[in-house]
Amino acid sequence: MKLKITEIRPFIRYAQSLTVNEASVFKGQRAYDNRLFYLKQGKGIIRIEGVKYELSEGDIMLWRPGLLYDLDGSEG
Repeated sequence: MKLKITEIRPFIRYAQSLTVNEASVFKGQRAYDNRLFYLKQGKGIIRIEGVKYELSEGDIMLWRPGLLYDLDGSEG
């Protein structure tokens, strides 16, 4: 499903810039609130509840609280 960011209209409580690379370890994370990730540059992989999504520059992922996720920059 593709949406425009203006259609989502998120309230952003906390924002941060995160660099993920081969040395990064973001395994087995669970958020207590909704997550919205915007890939500013490069490419990589995110796994949500074991489902692999390949991301490239400009992609946005949004998911609900409580889901298990991993970030992987080893392919990007």
